Amino acid sequence: MRTLRVLALAAALASAGCSVAGEDTFGARGGATTVDAGSDGGATGDAGAGGGGGGGGGGTGGSGGSGPTPDPTCGCADGFREAFLDRAAQPNLAGCAGAFNVPGVTTAESLAPACGREAGDDGLNRSGTGCSVEDLCSAGWHVCKTAGEVGARSTTGGCESPDPASTAFWLTRQAEDPAGECAPPVVTNNLTGCGNFGQAPVASCTPLLRVLSVADCVPSAAWYCGNGAEDDQREAAIVTKTGQAEGGVLCCRD
Repeated sequence: MRTLRVLALAAALASAGCSVAGEDTFGARGGATTVDAGSDGGATGDAGAGGGGGGGGGGTGGSGGSGPTPDPTCGCADGFREAFLDRAAQPNLAGCAGAFNVPGVTTAESLAPACGREAGDDGLNRSGTGCSVEDLCSAGWHVCKTAGEVGARSTTGGCESPDPASTAFWLTRQAEDPAGECAPPVVTNNLTGCGNFGQAPVASCTPLLRVLSVADCVPSAAWYCGNGAEDDQREAAIVTKTGQAEGGVLCCRD
């Protein structure tokens, strides 16, 4: 039964036209698990470029697959979505994991790709060195600018339900004013987005689900948005992300 479920999931992802990184689908980064039917209906697992798994019920060992083919039109620069996975259901919105070290989502430097869109947790530049938030989105896509744009691009009118099994924040360019209300540029207070990491926002940020302040970023192993009170009110101007975990950015189709 597990084999059938895995095959069904793989078929659904293929029909959606968007590759999904192996870690998020079957648990092995560096390539999704491939499944081959054994001679008597068994199946064998083969994670990425690793050795073939033992055959189940008469199946033969895998030969070491290379994983799914990245799709650069998927919304994420590295060709793999980590949120809003179903491209057929959400053709205009993608959650893209990865790191970046060009600061900010409201700065001039953050508005354009800086490392050739090589960022992403499956990209050529996984550390995000020299990359801006925009380098996590595919060509033809951009980091979502406002709460209203997320609502307009989402077929459900907003964020998807967060996965309770993981902690993630999907960053937009929407920031808040000093009073904590979502406002037009160029305010720089707090970070807003989708996911389950951070605090619930005020009504003016609808349909976004989460806000990050300095206090939320400090204990994070991946997100940096300040060190203390001196950075309060300017998180959106200084944010960087140093690791692959805990989400990334929310990309909207142009």
